[in-house]
Parts: sequence; C-alpha cells; structure tokens
Amino acid sequence: KNFRDQKIKNIAKATYKMRRALEEKDVNKVKNLINIAQDNLTELGISNPEIDGLVKEVRKIGGAAKISGGGGGTVICFHQNKEELIKLLKKLKVNFEQIKLGAEGVKVEKS
Repeated sequence: KNFRDQKIKNIAKATYKMRRALEEKDVNKVKNLINIAQDNLTELGISNPEIDGLVKEVRKIGGAAKISGGGGGTVICFHQNKEELIKLLKKLKVNFEQIKLGAEGVKVEKS
C-alpha cells in the first residue's frame, strides 16, 4: 500500500478504538488515540504551523489535540484537568468552546 492509504488506515483504526476507549473511560488511551490520529493527519500534510504549535503546547501539559472537521481550523483539545487546559488556551489567545461528551448518538431500532 502507498503512504497515503496507510495513514488513512491508521486514522480509521484509531477511530474505531476510540469508541471502546471512551466506553471504558480509559483517559490515557483516549489521549493516545487522539495523538495518533493527529500525527497521521500531520504526516498527510493536513495541518499547518499554527495548528501544529497548538497541538505541541497541549501535549506539553499532558493533553491531546487533533484537527477536526473539513479544514475550517477546528481543533479538538482534551485534558483530564479542564482548568489547566483552559488556562493554556487563554494564554495562547485561542478562541474555544467547552463541550461535554456523553449524549447518545443515532441508533437503529428494529421493529
């Protein structure tokens, strides 16, 4: 397989593993999977120096961050200590919104 296909496959694997990590509330695995996905996106050239800098700073404080969406500059940042993350984002003058995961998504019901 070529380089691009392998990176996309790595991202897909991380995505599937993420669901289990979230269900198990395995914080370290969640952080690791976010970072794996971002590393693969960066290697594909789907990033920029500003985002790379933010990712680096979030990782320095023990968190994880990755690009999200269709290239509009959205980055998901994760840290066990939200106050520490908020402090960093404010210091870096990053516009951010806090979100909480946990709402049930779409499900298929058999009739």
